[in-house]
Amino acid sequence: STALQGAFFSEIVEANEEVGQYLTSTIERSDDGRIDSDLSMHIPSFEGMEKRRVASNLFPAERVEEEPESDQEDPLLVDAIESISSPTFSHSEKSERLLRRCPSWNLLEQSETTRKNFSMQTPVVSIRLGGRACTLSLRSCVVNQNATPFQQILSWLADRGDYFAAASLALDLLRDANTLRHLWRSFEKIDVDDEATKMRGLLDGVKPLDETAGDDMLKTLADMTVACLTKGGYAMSSTLNLFLSEDQHYDATRATIMLGAATAKMLSGDENVVAETLGNSYNAMSNEVIISTPIKDLVWPVRCLLQVGVARNNLKDVLILLNATVPDELRRRRRTSSDGSGAISSMELCKELVSLILGSEPDSAALLLNLVDEQSHAPYWESLEHETQLSLATIRIAGTTSLLLEDEVRTWVLTQLQSSIHSEGAAGAQMIPNEWLMEIVSACLESCGCDVDALRQDTSGGSQQTDDEWGILKFSRSVSRTRNILLASSGPLGIDYDIVVSALLLLEKRGEPFCELECSVSTQNLLGACCYAAGRRSTNEPKFALDGSVLMRLCHAAGNIQAGGHLIGGEDGLVLQCINILVHSVGMDVGEAEAFLVGEGVLSTLSEFPATNE
Repeated sequence: STALQGAFFSEIVEANEEVGQYLTSTIERSDDGRIDSDLSMHIPSFEGMEKRRVASNLFPAERVEEEPESDQEDPLLVDAIESISSPTFSHSEKSERLLRRCPSWNLLEQSETTRKNFSMQTPVVSIRLGGRACTLSLRSCVVNQNATPFQQILSWLADRGDYFAAASLALDLLRDANTLRHLWRSFEKIDVDDEATKMRGLLDGVKPLDETAGDDMLKTLADMTVACLTKGGYAMSSTLNLFLSEDQHYDATRATIMLGAATAKMLSGDENVVAETLGNSYNAMSNEVIISTPIKDLVWPVRCLLQVGVARNNLKDVLILLNATVPDELRRRRRTSSDGSGAISSMELCKELVSLILGSEPDSAALLLNLVDEQSHAPYWESLEHETQLSLATIRIAGTTSLLLEDEVRTWVLTQLQSSIHSEGAAGAQMIPNEWLMEIVSACLESCGCDVDALRQDTSGGSQQTDDEWGILKFSRSVSRTRNILLASSGPLGIDYDIVVSALLLLEKRGEPFCELECSVSTQNLLGACCYAAGRRSTNEPKFALDGSVLMRLCHAAGNIQAGGHLIGGEDGLVLQCINILVHSVGMDVGEAEAFLVGEGVLSTLSEFPATNE
């Protein structure tokens, strides 16, 4: 036998068309001179591995080409979803049912069989002395006469809970140097300053899989890699995410099912199950004692699950499985399963799940809204409670309000705003919170590239010119500046003034500012500027056409004559603004003000002035 110079596994030999391994233990001297006889991992020789990798991943000729998305249902996925369709199943029951359909996961669970196979084996013990390696004794670790299949080696490591070693071995066999390097770095096994001297040892001298390895073997190995990294928990989730995005050999459906099962465990609410799924390394990664697991850490399987959907162009199937696995958490409603105890999942969890989905790819919002609730048989948005709808509508992904770009959600938002304006102050009317109105104004403006911070700033310096006794010049400059900020919005789409104007009308009617911070621009001035800019050309066009007639009726319902004047523009708009001044400053009613302007010939006097853009 060949001494392996500190390798954790000795070699892989090919015999009888099967791939197997010898397993070895190593003895190394510690810094204090003592002999450490524990099984230990060494840094892999990534440089040599890169040379073995031709093009990318494994064998270019064996790469699975990305197939176009098909509407044909995957029978394995359909069977998995049907197996967890009962609303009474607990999260643990759902997880168990899903994992029964994952052979690679079950291979890692064959602990008793694996122990029997290795119980009578004698380890090879090698000692490294400088650059020399001396073998003290030999062992015959063989199954099927000449070799031990890698499935049993991985299962043995999984039984010991050494998912790091198992994942490292599997990645080396797949010759995935990039992912293997990421794994070792995430566990701080690589000295970045002296990386070249430490990237050696793991499987040094082991015969890798070659071109004779069939597709089924590669798929099995890749699936077991996914299973090992999933069992490794949160600490290996970033490596798993990378592997899922680059590898072309794992079965997308089985990876989806495995991660769906992990999601069910993580969101089960059972502290023991959650701790097991997070992995033993989770608490060790933090310098502080973790009392309550952060939401972002709880949803690590969902991030990986969505990565499968993006990498393999099957996000629709991924979301359908997620909808069947955690329907209550996805909607923030009371659990109906046996392990829920009637608990309601948190709004933060629901928003985090939806945010992850919306951030996965551009079409994800439409796919999310197409999900059907198993209980009510209603589309996703209709299956949500009012409070949840309000919260999700303003979610921003990369600064964009993705859901407000969907007809269904936008129509719902406009309906809520319009109903509130018409019923404001009526007994029993459902009142939209001021905070939500401020948030949706800010979200709509910022998502379109509007500089909202500039709207809040006071550029006048607090001084007033001596020739501006009434503050008319200061007001005029403020109006022009606000309009210019709106018209200069540089986002991919123009401002949705239907939503912004409706929300501002409500805030002004209640006498509330348009943001919680102190602002130099009043709600009425911003509303006037928005009405002025609505319908006019800007550097970008909105996705939805302005419904001017509806907005005019809303201005009338809100009693905001000034906003209506800005919206109409021109001479008629100026007349409305004059009427507004007479009503609020002189005390006339609207009829008297209109009769005064028309009957006294004021309109003919106004027509003598040259037209301006103001």
